[in-house]
Amino acid sequence: MTSALALPKVDALDAALDDLADEFLPGLTREELAERSLRMQQARQRFEGLMAVGLAEAERAGVALLGKQRTMAQYLASRSHCAPEVVRADVRVGLWVSQFNILEEAMLAGDISRQHVDLLRRTDNIRVFAAMQRDQALFTEWVETLEWKAYKDAVKYWLMVNDQDGPEPEDHEAKNTCTVTHQSDGSYKFSAHLDPVSGAILKQHLEIETNRLFDEDNEEGRVRTATQRRAKALGN
Repeated sequence: MTSALALPKVDALDAALDDLADEFLPGLTREELAERSLRMQQARQRFEGLMAVGLAEAERAGVALLGKQRTMAQYLASRSHCAPEVVRADVRVGLWVSQFNILEEAMLAGDISRQHVDLLRRTDNIRVFAAMQRDQALFTEWVETLEWKAYKDAVKYWLMVNDQDGPEPEDHEAKNTCTVTHQSDGSYKFSAHLDPVSGAILKQHLEIETNRLFDEDNEEGRVRTATQRRAKALGN
């Protein structure tokens, strides 16, 4: 695809991508490849966010009419031979997220992916729209602390709590239990049974804190077993 229309910022992006494409990857260390992969993933999230927001604006502006088409999906498919369903998905996300300033800002910064936002879009309905606007910061925090499956479970549970037509959260938590026993030596013993959503969230937070303690132990030369670190993480 070529164009005579100059777009300096897009041209600069093309030049940066050319530089990345020319990079000799076998010459990078394992640590450099790890950091590069993480940074590239965030860059991909930013780019997908920019695409979604930009395509939504183009849809609103009637750009497709320039090619005698009705939608941006049809327009780009006719010009670039891309899969139209991918463009349609971008437009849907871009149009929806424009109603949520915190989520849109996080997506454009690469802090939340298009997939995370699309899950919220598909969860949204007229009954929970106001609550979803209220809890935007909570959703972005979940993205930072929860892996994908736990995030999906958390959003599902959030819907149960906030959708008046859905099952009551008490039904979901009916079998949750927690027992604390004060033993004769003064110590405490904990035993708990949690539903899949609550358990997944707790497990994820424990793993994050346990990994932090592992790094701290290595830096300070402290010897501690995995179960001791987990107990400390739970206390923290």
